[in-house]
Amino acid sequence: MPVWDLDREMHSKEWAAPAAAFAKRLAEALAVTTDLTTAERSARDALAGKQVTLR
Repeated sequence: MPVWDLDREMHSKEWAAPAAAFAKRLAEALAVTTDLTTAERSARDALAGKQVTLR
């Protein structure tokens, strides 16, 4: 699950366009049905190793 540290000084309307752009990119990424390449698997594994649990 994506988590962002947002600037509290910005109005929520200022985040609408970036959030919509992210939603589009996320939908495109989730629609991919091909297997990951070796480089993509390595990148995924590196990110998975950096996950942090927020409490």
